[in-house]
Amino acid sequence: SHITAHLNDNGRQKLAVEVFRLLVPGGILYFRDFSTKDFRYGHGLETEARTFARKNGIATYYFTREEVLTLFPHLSVQSLAEHRWEMRVRGIVLPRAEIVAEFKKPA
Repeated sequence: SHITAHLNDNGRQKLAVEVFRLLVPGGILYFRDFSTKDFRYGHGLETEARTFARKNGIATYYFTREEVLTLFPHLSVQSLAEHRWEMRVRGIVLPRAEIVAEFKKPA
């Protein structure tokens, strides 16, 4: 949950390979990270495509639904949804959005 987005492109690819290697047959991967629909998308210094470093120096990558599907091609999709909600800060409504998915390693 909210780990994959802090890796660069190469790191995300390596993580996907390691997840497949480490999951036992029938094992479940739970994925949760921010979507490009989140209000923070596009803010900060863009360090890679769709990756933005905030003032604190932490870079965050923002996913699309399609990309999450392609990141784990050897796992079967059990569920995939975009979870959206609103957050209020000083009376301003800000849209939050995450991609939430479950994948299963074939038995």
